[in-house]
Amino acid sequence: MSDDPPAVGYKRPPKHSQWKPGQSGNQGRRKVTVKAGTIDPSAILDAPISMRVGDKVVELDPYEANFTALTRKAMTGCLKSAKTVLQACAQAGIINEPEGQRGDGVVLTIPKEWDNVEWMDMYKRFGPPPWQGERDGLVPADRRDRP
Repeated sequence: MSDDPPAVGYKRPPKHSQWKPGQSGNQGRRKVTVKAGTIDPSAILDAPISMRVGDKVVELDPYEANFTALTRKAMTGCLKSAKTVLQACAQAGIINEPEGQRGDGVVLTIPKEWDNVEWMDMYKRFGPPPWQGERDGLVPADRRDRP
């Protein structure tokens, strides 16, 4: 009976497809993770970063690379990035905040029927609209429902 081939079937794969000694059943096994204590953050933050500027590849300090990317994002219209860039520039003394220009975060939109100087004069004299009279400083009634 030793001449008979081994039985192949349920839970008995053929010999050629069985795992070899030392072979894992999970070929795409979980990657080995690095423990937090073994990483040196200062070495990573001090290492220069390669960045393409025009046709050249230049090495930048990580802070410069981050600021460059943040500035580019701000230029595309991201207000959060623009605020961060402007704050960093003000902190570095590159730009100064104009005196007396801080508002309470209100954006005033002057209706197109009004002259800018006339509307601002009314605003300085009487405060924000609506004002007394026919010209109340608001958008005309026929245009209020439209976007």
